[in-house]
Parts: sequence; structure tokens; C-alpha cells
Amino acid sequence: MYARDQALFKALFFAGDRAADLLQVKVSDVLRFSDNSGLLFNHVWTKSLRSGDANVFAFKRGSNPLICPVRGLEMYFDVCKLLRINLAPGFLFRSISKSGGVCFSHLESSAAQARLSFHVSALVGKLSSSHLTVHGFRSGVAVSLALRNVSLSEIMDHIGWKSSKTALHYIKLKQVVNPAGAAAKLADLPLQAGQDCKHQDHLMGFSQAFS
Repeated sequence: MYARDQALFKALFFAGDRAADLLQVKVSDVLRFSDNSGLLFNHVWTKSLRSGDANVFAFKRGSNPLICPVRGLEMYFDVCKLLRINLAPGFLFRSISKSGGVCFSHLESSAAQARLSFHVSALVGKLSSSHLTVHGFRSGVAVSLALRNVSLSEIMDHIGWKSSKTALHYIKLKQVVNPAGAAAKLADLPLQAGQDCKHQDHLMGFSQAFS
């Protein structure tokens, strides 16, 4: 459960995705870059894009393994393998039964919020009394990107916002938004890693990330 939680919260922040949408990602929706520099998520949003458009975003391998979303997911799967839990081809983030078994259903947003509140309450210091929400990760990544001088259009594209009004509502830092790269800035990796992906034809060059 702890392995799942850390992977989920890292993924929520770096993706800027709605919890309800990210929790419906399946293992088969996650692909690995051919050079192992990151992971590609390809799934369908349930609310923000009612037409059923696919939302594609990438996680790049970061220099700090403690917060790297790629390493977090890999650790999650490593633990599952040790416990002989096979997540494929179902949901990436599974719910846990009262008896401690892994269910086939995905984790619900309310359960994810409960887990976040549990972890926050266990912290020592000022954060222990804070009320943090899973939805707050979207604002967190938007502000973080803005502080790294990523352009508003790049932030909107990374998170999936169609309206600049919505983006600015979350950011409230439009005076610091300047051109830069979103995923690369988050992971602090060179842009060349992202450029390599542009040479691929659709999803060619990717392999199944987890099985």
C-alpha cells in the first residue's frame, strides 16, 4: 500500500492530472521510452475531455530518485513482483480490500484523499495539521512550472487545460510565466531526451513499461 501511495502521489504531481482520471489508467496505457529515459502515459479523460480525446503526457527520469515519478512507479512494480502481485493488464492503481487483498477495481478518489490525509497526519511539524487535497497537486505542478519560467501554453498543454482562464486561476503567477519546456523542466533533464520522442512515428520505439 505504501509503495502504491508514493507512486500515485508522485504521478499526480508530475502529471497535473485529475485524480479521478489518473486512477483509471491501466498498466497497458503506460509505455517506456526506447532509451529508458522516461514513461509515456496514453489514456482517456473522463471529465475534462468529454469527447473521449486521448491525453498523452510523459514522465522523465529525474536526478532525485526520492521524488522521481519514474523511479516511484518502478519501485511500486518491484514491490508488487516481490509480493507476487500481477497488476497487468488491469488498473495501475488498485484498491485494497478490508482483508488486505488487491482488488481488480481501481482506487477511488475518496480513498486516495484518505490515504493522503493519513500520510500528512503522520508528518512531524507544520504540515501535520495541514489539509492537503489530491486536487491540490494540479495547482502545485502549475505553480512549480511557472516558477521555472515555463510558458503558459506549455503548462496548459502539459496539464491538458483548454482555457487560459482556467490555467491562470490555478497559477496566479502569470507575471513569471516565460517560454521553456514543461516535462523537461520538471525532471531537470536536457531537452534532447524529449526531442528524441518527436522522431518516433506515433508510438513506435516504445515498449510495454510493465508486465
